[in-house]
Amino acid sequence: MDVLISNDSDAPWGYIRIFPQGAEKFKERILDAAKRVPAGGFIPGCFIHETCIYKYSKGQKEPEQKKFITPIGLVFLQGDLEKTRDFLAKYMREKEYYLVKDKSTGKIAKISNSQMTPFRNAINVNPKMITYFDNPISHFKEYARIRILSGILTGQTGYYVRYKKDRKLVMDMAGMTIAYGNIHKEEFEFI
Repeated sequence: MDVLISNDSDAPWGYIRIFPQGAEKFKERILDAAKRVPAGGFIPGCFIHETCIYKYSKGQKEPEQKKFITPIGLVFLQGDLEKTRDFLAKYMREKEYYLVKDKSTGKIAKISNSQMTPFRNAINVNPKMITYFDNPISHFKEYARIRILSGILTGQTGYYVRYKKDRKLVMDMAGMTIAYGNIHKEEFEFI
């Protein structure tokens, strides 16, 4: 289950950093908090990526499906970011969670839904396709800019970078520098 709480809208996304081991606890806590919100109250959408693996146990003829949270260390929350911050403070007080701030603006980091949708699609198809860089996006300004014209990243723009024998689309996502790999299979144009 990738989206724990669906908030089908074009609202922006924020995110919190969390230890991968703590993501399972966060999942339990947000589902419990959602039950305590009065009718008509605000509940943010939540995205935590889970991967399914299938294993055979001794004596079984059919594989058993097991889910585990992909250890990316991020939990994404969708909705009005001020209301999301208030939701975390009010309903998840037992452990304090804070929305990450954009270092350049000092405000809550904001990811548009148009940028988050391809990210979610890419991470569901192949979580290893995404790389996180410590370098700020300004580090890549000398590289050519491209726009992807096909595949799950259609319309996304960023820098065309060769890294570890792979061509990548490097872009800024709310203060994070991320790279999508395997773009050599897609059509793109230089801009």
